[in-house]
Amino acid sequence: RVRRVPFLARRARLPLSVAPREKKRILILISDTGGGHRASAQALAGVLEERYGESIETVIVDVWTTYGPWPYNRMVPQYRYMASRPALWYTAYKTSSFAPTRFLLNRMMSVSSFRGVRECIYEYAPDLVVSMHPLCQTVPLQVLRALSRGEPEAPLTKQGSTGFRGGSLAGAEGEDASAVAAPRRHVPFATVVTDLGSPHPLWLHPGVDLCFVPSQVFVRAALQRGLRSTQLRRHGLPVRRDFTKQELSSAQAREALGLQPDPPTVLVVGGGDGVGKLEAIVESIGSALGKRSGASQMVVVCGKNARLRQRLKEVQWPRNVNVVVEGFVTRMSVYMSAADCIVTKAGPGTIAEASICGLPVMLSGHLPGQESGNVKYVLQHGFGAYSRKPRTIARTVNRWLSQPDLLAAMSVRARRAARAQAACNIVD
Repeated sequence: RVRRVPFLARRARLPLSVAPREKKRILILISDTGGGHRASAQALAGVLEERYGESIETVIVDVWTTYGPWPYNRMVPQYRYMASRPALWYTAYKTSSFAPTRFLLNRMMSVSSFRGVRECIYEYAPDLVVSMHPLCQTVPLQVLRALSRGEPEAPLTKQGSTGFRGGSLAGAEGEDASAVAAPRRHVPFATVVTDLGSPHPLWLHPGVDLCFVPSQVFVRAALQRGLRSTQLRRHGLPVRRDFTKQELSSAQAREALGLQPDPPTVLVVGGGDGVGKLEAIVESIGSALGKRSGASQMVVVCGKNARLRQRLKEVQWPRNVNVVVEGFVTRMSVYMSAADCIVTKAGPGTIAEASICGLPVMLSGHLPGQESGNVKYVLQHGFGAYSRKPRTIARTVNRWLSQPDLLAAMSVRARRAARAQAACNIVD
């Protein structure tokens, strides 16, 4: 689907002649450090396809893994290593927030990675570049500025209209092969922030055309970082379309998943990799629910942790607790619709999805620094609680499920905080 640049053309940095292109191409830059960046990118891509059909081509690229030199092409495993060591993660997060350190980081990335990022831009020849990762601002913007100065290897389309006017996308009919090899004056660049409440400075670059932020705290931080109010749009966090179009009731969702229809139900999510204190949390919740007089239900999503899933399946749970253990699931919107509350780490995507579904959120952990603001976001909006202690988590969930009125009130507050149409508003 995507045109590949011949090896010799890349090596020589020669202008590339391609067939006439009748589509506008949007290049979304991410890094797969966690699943949220790609999920939000896919949400935008889905809305773009609905809105514009065949006139728009959207490409999502993990630019550092694909085009970065060492050590940047190892960013994903490095993220997993550091995320499992909170103290190390916090040190790196705070250090990169410090202006002199951030300057050195950006400088090193520019010197070592400019050529690779330029190759990415050369290969895809985008009409619009969208960054959905904090490390996908500085170097791509430098590349686009260099191309706008008319470097001979610039692979972009003819000078003039970019097709990105006033936040809308126009068609690209009438382009010819000779025009594609010429540089153009300006390729629009937009940032879509995929964190909720922790505005790291690397997200906020004053050189972007537009910056889409999810919360007021990001608006204030962006203005302090030198962005103008005309550059900012506040719409929320883009989430997958199956959440915004979810039409199943709780009873229908439970039937679709083969769950018991009546018991109060808690959904416990361990993330795509199933990491963290998930096993201890599940055992504590199971024990607490077993002491209730009536029936309860717990659905556990272990992600890719097959060993944990097998261990939990072998546990002898209390008779009045129906426990369903799943691995990696693709119908998370259905699972959330079936639940009365959710236990999860403070990932921004899961919080945004849960709020759309009206789920009270019991936060069981967070990455210090990056996700600290997400905890504050949930607490300030009054639809959840936070604790790292499995027993405290279990007691809180048990109390919620024992008080339907409390659950209902928290559900209302969750829906008030939701921005279900964020992806649509960003595209529009």
